[in-house]
Amino acid sequence: DWAERLVLFEGDYSMAHPTFSEDGQRMIFASDLPGGEGGMDLYYSVRTQNDWSSPISLGEVVNTPGNEVFPRLVDGQIYFSSNGHPGYGGLDIFVVSDDMFREDLRNLYAPINSPYDDFAYLRTGESSGYFSSNRPGGKGGDDIYRYDKIKVQPDVRLISGIVEIKG
Repeated sequence: DWAERLVLFEGDYSMAHPTFSEDGQRMIFASDLPGGEGGMDLYYSVRTQNDWSSPISLGEVVNTPGNEVFPRLVDGQIYFSSNGHPGYGGLDIFVVSDDMFREDLRNLYAPINSPYDDFAYLRTGESSGYFSSNRPGGKGGDDIYRYDKIKVQPDVRLISGIVEIKG
């Protein structure tokens, strides 16, 4: 049996939604470990010669007093869901570069995000992927949605005239 239990910390705390770097040397996961920003936060651990390092927080630019969950590493980007960053409501999906500077955090916006819980993002190509949501119109509680970005030809029109501003 090749599976074995991984213990990164002692105590009655949760560890959920692990994702691994392409080389398998780093794992990012959600946990409610004490000392975080609040709720579930994102941490990473690095493979050592015989084990894994102690959890290291992704920091306060990613982690908030709310919940950060469902991380996914894709092409040098960390996608995750949060209800602590400004968004549409519920859990929204965010992306940030995996370079430890974390200054480029951004919301994926509608139609991927909604006022409901949007989570478990999985990009399958440059312009397609899947995510889960409990938005209305699905088949049940949490449903899986597929998206495909399409190019839209802009409607270019020229407007000319004089604008007067009083006051």
